[in-house]
Amino acid sequence: MLGHRRSPQARYARWSLQQERSTLYIHAAAFSGRPENIKDSAPKAQFFMSSQEFSLRPEDFYLDAHRVIFRQMIELMERSKVIDLITIQDELVRASQLESAGGIGYLAGLLD
Repeated sequence: MLGHRRSPQARYARWSLQQERSTLYIHAAAFSGRPENIKDSAPKAQFFMSSQEFSLRPEDFYLDAHRVIFRQMIELMERSKVIDLITIQDELVRASQLESAGGIGYLAGLLD
């Protein structure tokens, strides 16, 4: 079975900063665009979020900043909001988590 559970020790044995950054970028790109196009993203949401066995969760990220960012992306997806630098930044500011996410400079570099 492809969805086997890993031990806590093996969880981050193959951690890669670039892979985490790429994963966040791909998720943001998949759900970016105009709000009226979000409905067209439903198949993407199903692909990324539906299967409990294979779904990516915030706690799967090694860096705390990436967990904070991904958690915010999930909340935006659940509310059918556009995921882009501005919306993520606004939501992180509202939640007083912008600094926990690495600040605007880090966020801009990640999603640019």
